[in-house]
Amino acid sequence: MTTCIKTSSLLALFIALNGYSHHTVFMVRGQEPQEIHPWLTYCPEPYPCYIDYFCSREMGFCQRCPKDGIDTTKQDCLNLNLTDSRDAEDCLASCVRPNGGDSCSLDNPCDEGRFFCNFSDDDSDNILSSSDTGVCQECKNDISECFTDDTIKSKFGVEECVLCDVRLCYPLHYSITEETNNDGSESIIASYAMRGSPSLFASGPLVSCTNLIHDGETTCDNNEEDITGSICLVDDFTKNTYYVGVVQKCTDLGGAAVIFYGDYSPIKPNNEPWKASLSFQPSTIPSVSVSFDDGTQLKQNKIGEIIKVNTTDVGDGCYKGQFCSDDIPCVGTSGGKYCDYKWADDDGWCQTCPENEDGDPYPLSCFFPMDDDWGKITGQKAVESCALTCGGALSFPDCKFCPKDISGFDFGIDSDEGKCDFCPANDVQYPNREFPLFGDGVKCWQVQKFFKNTDVNADAKNCRLVQMMNYICGCAGPGYGGASTETKKRVLVWLPRMMAILSFFGSAFIVYDASKTKKRRKKLLNQLLIALSVCDILGSCAYAFTSFPIPEDDLIPIYGAHGNDATCKAQGFFIQMGTISAFMNVSMAIYYLLVITYGWPERRLMNVRLMLFACPIAVGLAFAFAGIPFYGNLILWCNNTAPYWPDIPVAIAIGLATIIMLTVCWDVYKKEKLSSKWRGGKGSAVSSKKRTGGGGGGSTKLSTKVFWQCFFYLMAFYLTWPLYLALQYDWANGKDFTNYGFILTAGTMVPLQGFWN
Repeated sequence: MTTCIKTSSLLALFIALNGYSHHTVFMVRGQEPQEIHPWLTYCPEPYPCYIDYFCSREMGFCQRCPKDGIDTTKQDCLNLNLTDSRDAEDCLASCVRPNGGDSCSLDNPCDEGRFFCNFSDDDSDNILSSSDTGVCQECKNDISECFTDDTIKSKFGVEECVLCDVRLCYPLHYSITEETNNDGSESIIASYAMRGSPSLFASGPLVSCTNLIHDGETTCDNNEEDITGSICLVDDFTKNTYYVGVVQKCTDLGGAAVIFYGDYSPIKPNNEPWKASLSFQPSTIPSVSVSFDDGTQLKQNKIGEIIKVNTTDVGDGCYKGQFCSDDIPCVGTSGGKYCDYKWADDDGWCQTCPENEDGDPYPLSCFFPMDDDWGKITGQKAVESCALTCGGALSFPDCKFCPKDISGFDFGIDSDEGKCDFCPANDVQYPNREFPLFGDGVKCWQVQKFFKNTDVNADAKNCRLVQMMNYICGCAGPGYGGASTETKKRVLVWLPRMMAILSFFGSAFIVYDASKTKKRRKKLLNQLLIALSVCDILGSCAYAFTSFPIPEDDLIPIYGAHGNDATCKAQGFFIQMGTISAFMNVSMAIYYLLVITYGWPERRLMNVRLMLFACPIAVGLAFAFAGIPFYGNLILWCNNTAPYWPDIPVAIAIGLATIIMLTVCWDVYKKEKLSSKWRGGKGSAVSSKKRTGGGGGGSTKLSTKVFWQCFFYLMAFYLTWPLYLALQYDWANGKDFTNYGFILTAGTMVPLQGFWN
């Protein structure tokens, strides 16, 4: 076990703390006593002391005021015989306060909890200085009077009035957790009492109850339904546990205490206990946290053995905070702060907008908890207040699979059944894994906590999106592309791969057939077919690799992925090169238009030959190179992940080919109709001999034959692309992320053009 402390020294501290006087000292961290009591702070840095404490620089920690700071006089501070003059000054400033009617200032506040300083001046820079003075007035019975009292002239006076008798207090506990060694002796395990834990002693056999962190689970790990008198050991492996809920479940099973542990590295070393809170909710059994190393040792070696847990209340640690609610805003020096509503309540405390380690605004923390206070629960109202006040807006990556803005969460539900669950069973297997949708640094446990604490509508597109992606965190869900089983994932890889191989051989045969004789190679139609098929071969080869080139360490793990960023971009590039075949189909449609409708001979077609090749190739190459920064994981393979624009050229090609082919069909129809009319004439020798096409083309029979050839080649085009383009459009609009049948069908059809040809 790590950090063992002698029982005798702890018992001495226990006795001292239970019979503490006004001069009792409490410490935060460092050596033995400080490790027991994490909620008190060093002074004067980095934080000020709690209310009713002053800073003792001589000792290096906060010391309780004489007479608890209520009736403390100047003489009381002098009687402490403090050797450092700064300590005496701090005692006078923190503990001795004026009464009603007395003058007050920033450095000389009124008596805490009974009076407030009604400052007479308003500073234009929104900052109070030591020169600002006022008069102590009695606290209001109703906070709303602070805003209606005509005697309160300044915004700082209003703030002081609101703050009057408003203390944010935490019960201060220390804990003693003991284990029995093989020789019968007892050792102390370093532990922290959960904030809000009652002051109680418990002793009993240790039972593994990690199962209790899952929603709906009400038994311990071995399905124990009665653990009366036992100590519940819980591994918070999801980093998303609602601690008070677990404590209540343990209580319902008859448990006597709860010991939490978890891997919180790198925020907290694994050999140190971590702080946590019961979120101001009541509990009836003691609860403590131990380090991950100690918790692991307990799980491996101490199940069934007697463990003792003791949490002791040593008073409250309080600091001033401005109260806020729907009707009471943050004012004065709290202006610009947001209202951190208490969990499931309509009021809270004004809090400074979140910042990152560099002191810059960090609105992401409005949505996802980024601190190490694991028990702090942020509710929906606090999220919305922080986002609105602090300008918090989630900026998402620009991709088909990314939400557009926070409004996509659609806050508000009619019933619990309509609430979005990220991990419905709370089974976040990989809490430290980054979740790619919400920016760098957001972990799975933070996303799970966000959706548990806010009422996001289950029908919102972003809800469906995150549920589709929850497999990244190890959650049970529909999986990527609706592939909820390993078999479905294999089919997503192998069926498109087999179709791409068929397309490769189909295109290769066309190249061979169209070029096997010199006469065939000279025909423009065959040249177009060869160019189309070569481009299709490039695309088919790229498609055939399916998920293999996707980065193996991609944040969205895909079955069969063994590539890296370079292989992914290469696959995406050649898939885009394969789209040239779509543009070549437009050239073929133009060829048929010129031959059938306008009757161009082969010699005249050579005048536009260069354009029929150059335009498709130029467009295809341009979009292939433009997509290099955007090639990434697109479930089936690597392709352009940007929304809309990569698919527009192919959609335009489909439209152009369709319009041109309809024109050709209409022309053939008119010619066939006219030809039938001529054949029905009486003795028209000329009309029965010569059937000219528009512009002097060949026979109707020849035109019809060429038309059907054109039709079937373009049908291969139509069978290949429309479904896949529809899928890309739906993805860009937040739809069909888990429509397995649609995704599989579209992914199977798109490599098949060479086969249809």
